[in-house]
Amino acid sequence: MKRLSASIPDKLYERLERLAESEGRSVSNLVSYLLEYSIERKIEGYEKEAQNAKA
Repeated sequence: MKRLSASIPDKLYERLERLAESEGRSVSNLVSYLLEYSIERKIEGYEKEAQNAKA
């Protein structure tokens, strides 16, 4: 597993803290989950676009 360091605005971090707390997660766990989820959705979108272009 790789580590990643990023700077984000304070307001966004506060929102992440509240969301993580409501889900019983740590902020780092939530960010990891959200990144993975977002990337998977993006890849699925690209794959659909490629399939539609072939049709």
